[in-house]
Amino acid sequence: GIRGDTSEGVLARLDELLCSEPRCVVLMIGTNDLWSDLSPVDVKGNIVEITRILEDGLPDARLIVQTILPTRQGEKINRRVKAINHLLRSHDWGSIELMDTYNEFSNERGELMKVLTTDGVHLNDLGYKRWAAVLKETLG
Repeated sequence: GIRGDTSEGVLARLDELLCSEPRCVVLMIGTNDLWSDLSPVDVKGNIVEITRILEDGLPDARLIVQTILPTRQGEKINRRVKAINHLLRSHDWGSIELMDTYNEFSNERGELMKVLTTDGVHLNDLGYKRWAAVLKETLG
């Protein structure tokens, strides 16, 4: 990832990824879009477009889309997270796998668990260890 990257930024750089011909792509993008003017529908549309380009350019690669992690940045931001994740969950992904990381990292209030973050958005060491465990389970 690139600090501050958005779904539009990933779209602009997909050729770099396609050239490396990965066997598996795990995509989590959209968190930085939360503070932009993009609507949840537009963020989901960018994610769908990213996966369409990846499917076309990497027909043999395994593709996994992750839901966006919750934050500790207030209810307004988390409503946007929930809206985007709802759109991602309701999309027909075909052969693309959807990995629901949101539920693995949220507390009973729908916020990122405090013990997993450095600043309410970014994961700390424990958060990355949990994420790695979830990824390992998904990847098999």
